[in-house]
Amino acid sequence: MTDRGPMPSYAQDVASYPSLEYDLAFMDWIIWHVWMWKDSYYNDDDKSVVDDATYDLWWSNLLSLEKKHPEHVKSDSPTHEVGTAPATKPSVHEAPKLTMAQLKERLQLTS
Repeated sequence: MTDRGPMPSYAQDVASYPSLEYDLAFMDWIIWHVWMWKDSYYNDDDKSVVDDATYDLWWSNLLSLEKKHPEHVKSDSPTHEVGTAPATKPSVHEAPKLTMAQLKERLQLTS
């Protein structure tokens, strides 16, 4: 994929965007960038290319545009994703990560 250009500076009020064509192009722009940001964050040793506030702003704009144009919601929108892709590297934890049931069982055994 090629870069789709710099972030527009006018991201505050999606309700005032001038046209359907503009909205759809902007949705494409946001979708492409959110996928790139997510890929960078989850697959490049947690190297985020945007800060959380910027990501949240664009995510919010995407949700607003999809609400404004539900008939044009894209099937590849990251808003349809449930959970995340499996980690490419296994995580090593100092203490075991337990489910609530496992924790309750351990607490009952120690009391």
